Amino acid sequence: MCAASLAVVVLGGLAQVSFGAFSMTIVDAWQAVFDPRVVFDAQAWRAFLLGAELPEMGKQSLIVWNIRLPRVFVAMLVGMNLAVSGAIFQAVTRNELASPFILGVSSGAGLMILLTLVVFSGLAAFLPLIASV
Repeated sequence: MCAASLAVVVLGGLAQVSFGAFSMTIVDAWQAVFDPRVVFDAQAWRAFLLGAELPEMGKQSLIVWNIRLPRVFVAMLVGMNLAVSGAIFQAVTRNELASPFILGVSSGAGLMILLTLVVFSGLAAFLPLIASV
């Protein structure tokens, strides 16, 4: 089961890195991901992980390492956080079928979004942050 889940994550990452507004083939995208000039460069990893200035690299590598790979890693982190929050809901309610609707989390998030749209319409850009609080 773990191997199948890992295969789905890798294939999803492959698709996410390969397709986008800037067209490149799957082979080109994966060559950019595993480009030895980037993979073994400490400055490139520092830029990728800490948001520093990227070293000089090709257009495809720049797009993959600056735009597409961070999106894939954030998606993986969000998925892991959702899995943990689901496990916490199930542990708190001692119910294997627990969902956010049981504790009123979904209703509270909807209420905050509605109040923000009605009362503070200038904060519409911050709706995801407000709903999470």
